[in-house]
Amino acid sequence: MTGKNIIVYWNNTAIAATKTNDIKVSADLIPISTPLTADWKEYITDDKGWTVRTNFLVTSVSGLEELLKGGNTYTLTIGSNGQTASVKQGLTGTAILADVQITASTENLVTGSFSFKGTGPLSQTQT
Repeated sequence: MTGKNIIVYWNNTAIAATKTNDIKVSADLIPISTPLTADWKEYITDDKGWTVRTNFLVTSVSGLEELLKGGNTYTLTIGSNGQTASVKQGLTGTAILADVQITASTENLVTGSFSFKGTGPLSQTQT
C-alpha cells in the first residue's frame, strides 16, 4: 500500500482521497496481576478501537461541504488501489468524523486534515 490508500465514502460515493495517513488500532487492558505473579504484571484485553488521522490536498469543493459537518458517520476504505474508488483488497470500517481542519495561505495549496474514530470493527475487503 502507499500513502494514498484511504478513501472516504459517503452514501457509496468517494468524496475524499488522502495524502498521508496514520492508522492506530488499540485495545484497553485490564490488569489481572496478583501477589502470586511476583514481579510481573499480567493483563487481559477489554474493548478494542481504531482511529484514523489523515491529511489531504483540497482539489475540489465537491464533497468538502459534507466533510465540514463534523460528527457524521462515514465508511472508510483503506485499500490497495491508491486513489481509485475501486478497491480490490484492504480494510473497510465505519467511523465518526471527530474533527476537520482546513488550512489555506496566499499562493499555497489548500490542505486539510481529518480525525476519524472507528465505531465497530475493521473488516477485510476483497472484490
